[in-house]
Amino acid sequence: MLGPVLYLEILLGGRRGRQYVFRWLYAGLLLLQLLYFYSAYRIEARTHLMLYQRPDPGVTGRFAADFVELFVVQQFILVLLITPAFTAGAVADEKTRGTLQHLLTAHVTPGEIVVGKLLGRLCQVGVLVLAGLPVLCFIGVFGGLHPMLLATVLAATAIPLFALGAASVLASVWSRQTRDAVVALYAIGAAGCLFYWGTQRLAQFMTSRVPAGAPLDGTTSFFVSLAFRLRLFNPLAVVEPA
Repeated sequence: MLGPVLYLEILLGGRRGRQYVFRWLYAGLLLLQLLYFYSAYRIEARTHLMLYQRPDPGVTGRFAADFVELFVVQQFILVLLITPAFTAGAVADEKTRGTLQHLLTAHVTPGEIVVGKLLGRLCQVGVLVLAGLPVLCFIGVFGGLHPMLLATVLAATAIPLFALGAASVLASVWSRQTRDAVVALYAIGAAGCLFYWGTQRLAQFMTSRVPAGAPLDGTTSFFVSLAFRLRLFNPLAVVEPA
């Protein structure tokens, strides 16, 4: 009985005009960024041709690689920002409208309601994220984005998407209003990012004070180990080696 809840969420999501607006705005932003990088590429290629009387074979690769790098970082930031806003109202909206009790009397279990709403809201976020896929496929070949790296980027995007979606639905169940759930998620996310950034900087600072070749003391080793483990939760750190 998971299907009816999922179908209803996708149906209601398709009727919300803001999703079309966000999709067009994101696609327009990507096109503007592509035009900016292309203009810079044309200027660099023309300057090199005027100075050396021959084209630069690496300028195209740099243009595409810079755009792909920006695109990947932007995708992760987009997922972090929009997933709570799209998903945190999954159950809280039902409470506000007074329809949650009617939904609980239907022939569906609470687990099916939660999972159906989670998947329905994540589908809406996924459609927005996929708006940049045509641009990525068009320019990624020139930027060295091979199929394995593309699969890595998609996997590294999908895992935080599901994690944030699950946390958003949990906050929606615990909160009376969507606003409270969204604000709580953003506050916890900001605190987590600040803790991550502070731990990385503190580990770098403590390591820089250790003389070359000297062993690390217990406190420095602890913070270095903590910073390394926290980097495993950073999607950009996972994709960075590729």
